[in-house]
Amino acid sequence: RPVLATARALERNHQLGATVFRSPDGPHLVAFSVARMQPNGDRVAESIAMGAVIGSTAQPEALFAVVRLDMSLVEKLLPFMLPAYLALAPEGATQVRMGSVVAPVQHRLATFPFDTLGQTTAEALDSTGTVIATTRPVAAVP
Repeated sequence: RPVLATARALERNHQLGATVFRSPDGPHLVAFSVARMQPNGDRVAESIAMGAVIGSTAQPEALFAVVRLDMSLVEKLLPFMLPAYLALAPEGATQVRMGSVVAPVQHRLATFPFDTLGQTTAEALDSTGTVIATTRPVAAVP
């Protein structure tokens, strides 16, 4: 069943969205979508969706998921520069850190550029810089 949906602007005419579904026995499916909007913004010109199963039994407000995109597939389907990682941060997070790169959280979503590839841990930070959650990135499945 769906337990969370959120979205934010990604760049110019692009929107990033995330929806979380939870199975009755606990694991979550986190589905991300990126859509390129028509110039007038009233409809989607094209989009791509990808997701990952997250083995967490956390409640939706505490869920922290980071997915690594398969860039070879994404570039063929949606020809613009996408981030290397997409993150769904827990409530209360204002930033997500991977290695030395810190990304702001907007509507629980954060993105990371290609220079973070190879990072094995992500940390969600609150407004004081305190780590409130840690997770490992997982590969996205289209």
